[in-house]
Amino acid sequence: MATSFQIQPIGRASKVSLTLISCACAVLAALTWACRSTQPETMLVATVVWLSLAGLFAWFGVAQAKSSITVDGQTLVLRLPMYSRTIDLDRLIPASLTHVNADTGAPYQLSWRTNGLSVPGYNLGWFQTRTEGKVLAAMTRNDAVACKTKDGYSVLVSIADSEGFVDAVRQALERAGDAGQLGRACLRCRRFLAARRAMVVAAPGG
Repeated sequence: MATSFQIQPIGRASKVSLTLISCACAVLAALTWACRSTQPETMLVATVVWLSLAGLFAWFGVAQAKSSITVDGQTLVLRLPMYSRTIDLDRLIPASLTHVNADTGAPYQLSWRTNGLSVPGYNLGWFQTRTEGKVLAAMTRNDAVACKTKDGYSVLVSIADSEGFVDAVRQALERAGDAGQLGRACLRCRRFLAARRAMVVAAPGG
């Protein structure tokens, strides 16, 4: 059974920042277009670029409201603007699943952005942390849930129902572990039966 959890919505500071950046890009597009008589082709390309950036930052603000993370029987599905990702549960490190604070001086404090968006109150994308290496972050608060993966990065997300999310992931991991043990037992049983059949066939008169 899949369970979805909403990423914490961005605050006013983030909305204002994204709006101002989008408006600034739109103004630059208008100014560039107004100067197109000097270099028409170059100014046309520049205008399109500025308009695209204006639309992109506006879209970040709108799409963030729909950001979520879903836990089902086998995967963890992150639905994020431009950074959606599906992670198999068996790639998570269960012991690392924990509540963290990414404030100044904390292990999961974001140190620099490698590929993503960063405005006051909203960090999205790939970052390096103070001591925990690379993370895929969707942070709108300092309080977050972190989980390391076996692929060399961690997931760091601000979730409205963080307790419910942690419980859902742990239960899914337990079910996946039980299913894996059952599957391995069935495989050993099939191998044993196949070996027995081979012995019977090989026996004299078999």
